[in-house]
Formats: sequence, C-alpha cells, structure tokens
Amino acid sequence: MKKIVFLIWALVFSLISYGQNRISLSDAATVDLPARMQKINHEDALSFAGKQFNNEPLIMRSIAKRKMEGVYRAGNLLMFLHYDNKSSTEGHLAQLKKGFDEWHYRDSTYSAKLENINGNDILIINYVTGNVSNFSFFLYNAKYTRALTGVLEFNETDKADASSILNHILQTVLLKD
Repeated sequence: MKKIVFLIWALVFSLISYGQNRISLSDAATVDLPARMQKINHEDALSFAGKQFNNEPLIMRSIAKRKMEGVYRAGNLLMFLHYDNKSSTEGHLAQLKKGFDEWHYRDSTYSAKLENINGNDILIINYVTGNVSNFSFFLYNAKYTRALTGVLEFNETDKADASSILNHILQTVLLKD
C-alpha cells in the first residue's frame, strides 16, 4: 500500500512540475522558470544583447553595469534576477512608483502598476529604450523583509512571450518570511 501511495505521489509531482525548472536564488528565495529558460553568464548576455538589440547604447551600458546573479535567456529575451534580504516598509513600492511616474511623465511607452500576487507586493514597470522593450519588477514578501528584483529585455515583437514569462515568474516566486 505504501508503495502505491508513493507512486501516485511521484506521478502527481512529476505532472505538476513538468516543463518547469525550480531554482533557488538563496536559502529564502525560489522561483519556477519556464523549462526553455537557460542560465547564461554575464558575457554571454552582453554578446546576445549586442546581436539581438543592435548594440543599443543605453541597454549595453545598463547590462554591463548589472551585478545580478541570475542571468537567463529564453529565445529572444534576456532576464536578470536579483534577490535581496533587505527590509523595507509597507508603502515603499507606492513611493517608488510615484518616483518612476514623475521620471517618465513624458514617455508614452511607459506604464507602471502595483499588484499583489500570492501575498507578495509587486511594482511592474514597462517601457521602451531605443528599440528595446523592458519589463522591470520589484517584489517584496508580505512582511517586506525580503525582495526580488528583475529585468526582462526583449524586442516589441516578443512582448507576448515576455509577458507570459513575467507572469509565470511572479506567480511562482516564494520568499520566506
């Protein structure tokens, strides 16, 4: 009987996790990446961005300066993730949004929204730099004791794919309290 229960549990688990890649960003942060998402190094990200985004100067400088530990690629999209155990106060994301709104007030490509997904508070920003589209997010757990930030860069023609990946990431992030 125990063997049957174990086999059923193993089958259910494998079906649930099929096509996903659960990664650990720290002992307190995990996320499911789509199966086609591959970890790459910083140099490969720069090389890919140079080719994919036609060496867009602002994007290339931005990528060169990033110190994010998680660099990933899926198709024509780059994603950078950074976990931080710094704490903040409730209302921080609303203030951050206000600052971004003021900074981008003339940018017709800019949009920002605050969301709560699975108990995490999130600020999601979308804008275009040159010919490169960007989703950035700032995510805090319910107690504002842990944070995950991310950037997805892509061509506008890949926005539906980028949106799908972003939604998948935000739905599967687990930050311990």
